[in-house]
Amino acid sequence: MKEAQVYLDCAAAMPPDAGVLTYYSAMLKEFYVNQEAIHLLAYRGRQALADAGRRVSKVLTGDENHPVIWGGSATELFRLLADAPFFRSAVSSVLEHPAVAANLGRLPEFTQWHADKNGAIVPQKLAKIPDLALFHQVQSELGVIQNLDALFELLPGACRAVDAVQAAGKLEIYPGADIWIISGAKFGAPGGAAALLKAGGRFTDLLLEHARKYRHDQYAAGRIPVPQALALAAALETCESRRQSELLRLAQLHRLIVERCAALGIVPTVEPEEFSPYILNLMLPQQQSAIVVRALSERGVFAASGSACSAESDTPSAALLAIGKSKNAAYRSLRLSFGAATTAEDVEIFLFELENVLKNY
Repeated sequence: MKEAQVYLDCAAAMPPDAGVLTYYSAMLKEFYVNQEAIHLLAYRGRQALADAGRRVSKVLTGDENHPVIWGGSATELFRLLADAPFFRSAVSSVLEHPAVAANLGRLPEFTQWHADKNGAIVPQKLAKIPDLALFHQVQSELGVIQNLDALFELLPGACRAVDAVQAAGKLEIYPGADIWIISGAKFGAPGGAAALLKAGGRFTDLLLEHARKYRHDQYAAGRIPVPQALALAAALETCESRRQSELLRLAQLHRLIVERCAALGIVPTVEPEEFSPYILNLMLPQQQSAIVVRALSERGVFAASGSACSAESDTPSAALLAIGKSKNAAYRSLRLSFGAATTAEDVEIFLFELENVLKNY
């Protein structure tokens, strides 16, 4: 067995493809100006940014005409939505990224729907339809794929926003949205994020005008560097070119880990009807996952004990508590997440080192 150097935390940040990094380097040399200036180089930058938006739209929907609002991160775009003056009420779920509740919770009316034991969002009756409905397509800790049709059909008239952060570049994104939010770091881009808007949608012009004021009047958002937007588009294109083969390959690795971990008393945390093969959440029999993660990292194997955004918290995973797990169980959750660089040899190394860690726990 070779010395371990295995990265299984791609849901937090996926390693960039070498070709994408080469392209990014070239774009840094070509588009280094501030695209908001008035000279010709800035104009070329604005054209390149528009081109990046069309490429993102084409990859995600097959149609290059969906407008894009660029951001530095998905969190920044959640904040932009929460600050839109035409959204006064919203509904999401207890399983959303913490940034969703932190931002939408500032609205006058905010409701969070519950979840069942396998991570499916369970709708509750609302007194009135909210202005905004925001749900994830893939749950970032559990890998559960939500039935968004079933959720949105109960909210006629609401703006349909999808957190596609763990779906973009990996799965076909949900088609029936008004807004899709994606994050470049999750599919191997060197940063950046985007909100893709439905072409001709009911909320599209409102959101574009709000984003313009948010940036240029309120100075509440920065500008994305053109090379970063272009690299984000290139990373998406790279992922799309191998999406089907990756789904099959990672599903096989997913099954292998589940089968081999069963002998160690480790079982999947949830058994959803649909799940992403890019994320696997496991329940350790009695060991605290944070300790196991640290021990694995000392052996060159890098996994997670939950969402990276709350990894240093002393409190157990909010997502696991939300699906009815005890506090003790929530501390035993181990998240593995995969990408194009994850190999069968990586999985064998992980299983070998995990068994050793558990023996010496």
